[in-house]
Amino acid sequence: MATFFITFGSGMYGGLYTNSYALIEADDEALARNWLYETIGSHYAFIYPEYKLANAKSEYGLTEVPLQYIIDLYTWANVVIAPRFVSEEG
Repeated sequence: MATFFITFGSGMYGGLYTNSYALIEADDEALARNWLYETIGSHYAFIYPEYKLANAKSEYGLTEVPLQYIIDLYTWANVVIAPRFVSEEG
């Protein structure tokens, strides 16, 4: 099992997780990407192997956000917010 970390763009989640990262464990990067896509779609910026985390934390001042927060926010936005906008347009 390998550990990876994902980062988020400044425009994602209203900028709430700019300079943040979340950890994910998977057998390899391809499985991690597949699981992420099935769970939160493409709502992350990049995925990196864990060995690059220490440098990224010091260089960019990244702070950890639990992956479950991201999953919950993505789910809430797609279940509560998105249908409201679709119904207002329709």
